[in-house]
Amino acid sequence: MKLTATSLLKGLGFILILLGSLYAPTKADAGDLEITPLVGYLFGGGFENSANGNRLDLADTENYGVILSLRDKSTPGGFYELLYSHQSTYLKGDGTVFSGAPRLEIDFDTIQLGGTYGTEGEAVNPFVAAGVGVTHMSPEQGDAETRFSFSLGAGVKIPVTKNIGLRFEGRGFATLFDGNAAIFCSNGSCAVQVQGNPMWQFTAFSGVVISF
Repeated sequence: MKLTATSLLKGLGFILILLGSLYAPTKADAGDLEITPLVGYLFGGGFENSANGNRLDLADTENYGVILSLRDKSTPGGFYELLYSHQSTYLKGDGTVFSGAPRLEIDFDTIQLGGTYGTEGEAVNPFVAAGVGVTHMSPEQGDAETRFSFSLGAGVKIPVTKNIGLRFEGRGFATLFDGNAAIFCSNGSCAVQVQGNPMWQFTAFSGVVISF
């Protein structure tokens, strides 16, 4: 499955519009819908150089995105969530790949559906989180790759007013690869080789929760 970053963003917008059309919050429903713009730092991850087996690590960089949360009225403290995260990073070269360049620029766009479960009504409300979806990797050289991914995390929500709060969270993202496969290929040449194991990245982020 091949997707572009633009198509992923269009898909996210379509899902937001669809959810908005299906759910129109009223004053009595205040707090059932939450929108959380987020900013954080994402670290870890990397691949294997197909030429010599050397490890190529991803640089640790900032990430940003948004979380749309809809209350699960059948489960106290539960929310369904749609998460979007973007990271612009690069693979650090070992002098033998990327057409002589010292690094390979890559954009990561992740969209996942999942949810959270935690406490409510306290000064500090801890929760656990999980999601499943896809991660789209767009390199400056070679073909883009779209892979299934999942995430697990935990954090806290801190209410400030009835409709505004803060969210602090740590989360691990796992991107899945099948067997031994070459990726980021162009004109018969592939930049890196990956093993059939999840590639883990970890993020710590914060955001302002706006509830309706």
